[in-house]
Amino acid sequence: MKYCQTCITPYNRPNIQFDVNGKCNCATKADKDAIDWNAREKLFRDVVANAKSRSGGYDCLIPVSGGKDSHWQVVQCLEYGLKPLAVTWRPPGRTPIGQENLENLVRLGVDHIDYAINPKIEKRFTYLAFKKYGIPALPMHLAIFNI
Repeated sequence: MKYCQTCITPYNRPNIQFDVNGKCNCATKADKDAIDWNAREKLFRDVVANAKSRSGGYDCLIPVSGGKDSHWQVVQCLEYGLKPLAVTWRPPGRTPIGQENLENLVRLGVDHIDYAINPKIEKRFTYLAFKKYGIPALPMHLAIFNI
């Protein structure tokens, strides 16, 4: 298997491209080092303060998949004192690990809404999206954006 020489992302990640030096089109260490992380945190703290001052219940809405990235986002929001509402569009092939991660969010004290539709309808939407656009996950993406 081929990996990026900078970030170790594997070659089979969607939309990844490698240059002649074996580096991908990722954000490199140099790019990340150029970011003023203290200024970014201050901006985020301002967003948190604004959300908390305006909310009457939940402070933010977080689409979650059960994967590591969305799980990390929820944990970060909790660490900053936000009260998030997590929402998921249930995919047809949820893994046991993904399910366990979603259940863990609830154990952390986060409310979670798990949307699902009739699997026959979802199968039809998926097929038509693949046939027309070449993107079988399009119905799931549109659903989570609308939720």
